[in-house]
Amino acid sequence: AVAADQPALAREVAKKILSGEVEARVAGRAHTLLGQALACEGHDAEAFEHYRRAAALIPDDPDPWRAIARHFSQRGDSGQALAALEAGRQALSLIAAPDAAPLLADLAALYEALGRQTEAITALREACAKAPQAADEHRRLGALLRQQGHEGEAIRVLQRALQLAPQEAQTLHELGLALEKAGRLEEALAALQQSALAQPQPADPYVDLGRLTLILCRRNSNGCSPLQAIAALTSAVERAPDCAEAHALLAEARQMAGDAESALASYERALQLKPGRVEWSLGFGQVCLDLHQ
Repeated sequence: AVAADQPALAREVAKKILSGEVEARVAGRAHTLLGQALACEGHDAEAFEHYRRAAALIPDDPDPWRAIARHFSQRGDSGQALAALEAGRQALSLIAAPDAAPLLADLAALYEALGRQTEAITALREACAKAPQAADEHRRLGALLRQQGHEGEAIRVLQRALQLAPQEAQTLHELGLALEKAGRLEEALAALQQSALAQPQPADPYVDLGRLTLILCRRNSNGCSPLQAIAALTSAVERAPDCAEAHALLAEARQMAGDAESALASYERALQLKPGRVEWSLGFGQVCLDLHQ
């Protein structure tokens, strides 16, 4: 009911649970849900009283602390949200709570949103240690490690994520980027191809697949052709028609394949979306020369 934005129903159900004799864990969760329902209705003081009761009844459960943090986040107070999650982390750590991973994942997301990437990595490392079967936490950790230049560790973590959730498109995309950063281009291409085969909705995997295919084409790598890049980049522009980079890469692939007229149209679209890119203007000019325009 809370998830369905029906706080009145959630409040009544939680109160009904608490009116009977139930074990402490059930009562604690009911207090958490009652607090969330009351917060949705604007009764903040009452909500926090129920969160406090929940934390007392189930001290090893991260949900009361997470609910408090969500309350503050929804009101734009990231400082208080962060304080709640850090307090929860400390409280759960003191009793060696085994189920702290969801709170640590929330904490990592907030650290990341605040630009505190090193602390986000630490929190996700803790989350992965607490929940070694959690594929999503491993993927997020691998992505952050890659972004911070730790591609070796990122590759190992992302490979673990794929063991937990094979053929997951986002993880394959991240692994491809990490392998590329490590200079393992053929392996990176294979990972990006597998990511595209899963037909993800975001355009980024197709853009990166097309971009890396063009890099390998320039190096005369066996098995790579501009037609493969065109296929990937066509999928990218279908998903993100306003992505200037995708149009520019598609123009380059078409130019490399000898289709100057299509390349011209793609360069024109890229420069409409993002005027002033020198390398795109140069490519556009070369295509015009090829077409004698």
